[in-house]
Amino acid sequence: MNVCEVQAGPTGKEDDNWTTPLKEYLLDKTAPTGKVAAQALALKASKYCLISNVLFKKSVAEVPTARYGLMTEERNQAELIYNLDTVEELREDAKMRMAAYQQEVTRSFNKNVRARVFKLGDWDSQKGVRKYQR
Repeated sequence: MNVCEVQAGPTGKEDDNWTTPLKEYLLDKTAPTGKVAAQALALKASKYCLISNVLFKKSVAEVPTARYGLMTEERNQAELIYNLDTVEELREDAKMRMAAYQQEVTRSFNKNVRARVFKLGDWDSQKGVRKYQR
């Protein structure tokens, strides 16, 4: 079973921190006075463990998540450098795909277009009146 460290609160004070009751319960088994509150705290505490007075959350999954287990600082830097090096190549590939797509669409459109020649005296398609020569 994997564990992940629980982050400290923004104030850094132990008194107003939500982890204080959990730590006290895990250390001394001191529970609140109410039956419902004690059961709720016991249930919540079952998802945490205390190692060297630091609270950790238990993980159900046996495989560590990519965020914590797989990425290291060195691997992250190497991945960033690789992405920055290949970004121009990716842009060029995208431009070529876009140009090919536009050519295909243009060819398809031009294939379906019928040429129409209008002569003097033909009906005007929008107004429905006959054009007269002046």
